[in-house]
Amino acid sequence: MDAWRLGRAILRGALTGRSPIYVQYALTHRCNLNCRMCNSNRSRSGETELSLAEIEQLAAVLADLRVAVLVITGGEPMIRRDLPDVIRTFVRHGITPRLQTNGLLATADSVRQLLDAGLREVTLSLDSLDPERQDYINGRAGSWHRTIEALAVFGEFLPPRGNASAINVVVSKLNLAEVLDVVRFATRIGFLASLIPVHLAPPGASHFIIRKDAPEFAFTPADHPAIDATYATLVAMKRRGFAIQNSTRFLRDCPAFLKQGMTRWTCESPDLYFAISPSGAFFPCVDIPGEVSMLWHDFVRTFRSTAFRREIRSQVERCPGCFYACWPEVSFLCHDPGALMERAAQLVRLALCPRPRLTADEMVHLAQQIRSEGGSR
Repeated sequence: MDAWRLGRAILRGALTGRSPIYVQYALTHRCNLNCRMCNSNRSRSGETELSLAEIEQLAAVLADLRVAVLVITGGEPMIRRDLPDVIRTFVRHGITPRLQTNGLLATADSVRQLLDAGLREVTLSLDSLDPERQDYINGRAGSWHRTIEALAVFGEFLPPRGNASAINVVVSKLNLAEVLDVVRFATRIGFLASLIPVHLAPPGASHFIIRKDAPEFAFTPADHPAIDATYATLVAMKRRGFAIQNSTRFLRDCPAFLKQGMTRWTCESPDLYFAISPSGAFFPCVDIPGEVSMLWHDFVRTFRSTAFRREIRSQVERCPGCFYACWPEVSFLCHDPGALMERAAQLVRLALCPRPRLTADEMVHLAQQIRSEGGSR
């Protein structure tokens, strides 16, 4: 990602409060996993995906809005065989997208094609160093080993310096005890660890796009001391240089969300961020659907209108709140000097310290070693 482009976007966002920095685009609703805490497969199953020609229109709109960070997600975006062409389309419009993937479809050939198209950063999902637990969470046998293989392939071909590729870790009751080990693993293989508190739907709720009612992932009051201890350790590890992408402010606020669903930040959608559905509809975020198509000929004018922003703001204010890392962290970058300084220091470290190139077998051995050491701590 172009650090200067991101810096300019953050400055615009901080000064104007009305310049979108971060956008998530769900390229497809299809997925090759059936994660037990995710509702995306079901909630988006009826949506039609954009064609490459329509994605060209979308890219022009995002360029007009001067979006700095575009994350291509899903579903699983690598299911789209034209993904290299999709990336090439955004790059042609001055936007370098980041890919969010489970990695199960990654091969040396497919990764080379993505990099040749202009991909520079990737985020892979990994919630556990225990293969059985990861496969259970994902709902697919063998998924842990395929993700490790993908980490090795991306690690081999991505630029070794200045690259902020990461591992997404959804923190839940099922993996809280090993979150610290996943951070140690990410640091050793040269990826950042992005920790996302689990978001669950209340029993019977059906209006959420991503959240799902999954009681076994939910924390109980008996878990609260462990939550506090884990996040206190994460803050200390970040200070010691472990590769944690989240800001200290985010880490300190996570326990309140995991224990009581409490949030301490103000959402700034659509001013600083928003989401796009597979059909190209504008969504205030991944959990608030919308009906306005970003392919409308006058979308940019509509987006910038006071009436549109007022309507979106009213929807956001009715939202029960979230703590997905992406949205609050952008607000923190714009308004919290400490978070901005941490991110700048992180980028400097990434530029100075090359990522090691490890094979999949070496990563498997490392995961086993860290798990063994964790049991003796």
